[in-house]
Formats: sequence, C-alpha cells, structure tokens
Amino acid sequence: MKGFYNLFQKILKLLVNLIFILQIVLTLTVFTVTMYWLMSLLGQNSFDFALPLADFAASTVHIFFNGNINGGSFDGTFLVFDIAALLLVFIGNKLKMYIYGLMEDVYFSIEKCNRQEEDNLNEDLQKDYEKSIRRMANSALLLDFELKSLFEDMNISSSASLKEAEEQVLKTFYNDVRPFGKCARTGNRVLIMLNDFKKTDSLLKYIDESLNKIRKELRSNRCMLNVCTALETYDADTPAKKVYELLSKLINLKIKNEIVCFGNFRLRYELELVQSYLTVNKGIYTGVEVWALVKKD
Repeated sequence: MKGFYNLFQKILKLLVNLIFILQIVLTLTVFTVTMYWLMSLLGQNSFDFALPLADFAASTVHIFFNGNINGGSFDGTFLVFDIAALLLVFIGNKLKMYIYGLMEDVYFSIEKCNRQEEDNLNEDLQKDYEKSIRRMANSALLLDFELKSLFEDMNISSSASLKEAEEQVLKTFYNDVRPFGKCARTGNRVLIMLNDFKKTDSLLKYIDESLNKIRKELRSNRCMLNVCTALETYDADTPAKKVYELLSKLINLKIKNEIVCFGNFRLRYELELVQSYLTVNKGIYTGVEVWALVKKD
C-alpha cells in the first residue's frame, strides 16, 4: 500500500509541475499576443515576429466560434483568446490547490504506513530482544561479608574473637543457602549459582530473612554485619569464571547492605511475572550503570 501511495504522490507532483509549465506558457502567450495586437492597432511592426503565434491564437478561437468575432470595426478575436487563456491559468491555480490537498492526504497516508512499519519493526525487535534476554536462564549471587564490633577499642584477643564470629556467620549462612543451588566459598565471600532464574526471587527473600536472623543474634554480642550483594544473569555457555569476575566488579564498589546488579540482570528480572523487588537506578560507577533491588512494601 505504501508503494501505491508513493507512486500516486509522484504522479501528483508531476501533474502540478505540468500545470505550472502550462500556466507559464499561457501567460507568456497572452502577453505576446496582446502586445502584437496592440502594436498592430498602432501601426507598429515591432512585434511582427509574433505573427505565427497570433495566427495560431486566431485559428484556435475561430475553431470554436466559426469565424471572426467582430464588433463593428473591432475584431475581438485576440481579446477572446486572452480571456480564455487567462481563464485556463485561473482554472490551473484551482486545480493545483485541489492537487495539493490530495498530496497532503497522500502524505499523511504514507506517514501512517511508516508509523505502522515502525511499530511492527519495534514489535519484532522487542520480541527478538526478549527472546535473547530469556536465553539467560541462569542467575548468580555473590555475597561479601564483613563483621565489625560496635566497640571502637579492640585488643588482639577481641579481634581474634571477631574473626571466629565471622567464620561462624559464614558457615551458618553457607549451610542455609546450599539447598538452593551450587554454592562455593572463598574467604569471606559466598557464591550461589542457580540454573533456574525463576528461583532468584525466592532465594533473595530467603537470604533477606537469613541475614536478618543472623544480625539479630549478633546485636546481642555488640557486633554489626555488613554484606555486599551482587547479582548477575547468564546463559549456559558463559563460563563460571567470567560470571564471578562480573560479580566481583560489583562487590568491589563496596555498596553495603544493598543488592546491586548490572543492566542485563535488571532487564531479565523485569520479564518475570513474580517480582518481590523493584529495580532502582544507582547511577554510573566506573563508567557502568548500576542498579539496586529494593524490596517492595
């Protein structure tokens, strides 16, 4: 349909140009014939070069009126020709206005087709995009634990006790989350890898409950637990080492007691029907956009 409108628009433009040329020709003809007529009446021969054109004008008028048009001694042949030619110029203007109206309607029809094509393209791109995002069917979480005493002055024995308490916290948490998926621990970090993205929401809620329970127990010992949590999504072809490196970049930002992720995870998470968390833009960190997951009320 768009091809038809484009062709029709070109035809209309051509028709307008032809009418414009015809108007110029008629206007010049009227001027030349009129000047020849006036010069002839005055007995001047300065416009005799226009005699063939004047003869043509007279012949054209005589075809329609079957002879000369005389008003006594006055020959009105050229006057009738001028009036008829100017009338055609006027009709040409009206016709051009009508064609311009048609061209505007055709233009809006083409724009409508363009918008429809654009909407269809965007819809196809969105489907392809969602398909590619859904291929990332796995998710990974990396948590970095830091236990601090609420007392400012600590001796060596207190520091050692804090390390023991931190180790106990890590063991407790590690045993709590092991049933969810593959788990690994290195230093004060715990890595959890899920082969089903749909379990991510449940895991996040469980981790939140587990950490709240641990923090409650630590408060009685005058200790404070800070946890940096990073999330990432990946497909089956992505090596675990690369996933860990991406998560480490987020952990190294040291955004404590928040769940942070890159844009890929946010986009994948927002495709889920069940979302217990909102994604909030944290800003640009080291040239990369970072998002946070905030639990819904």
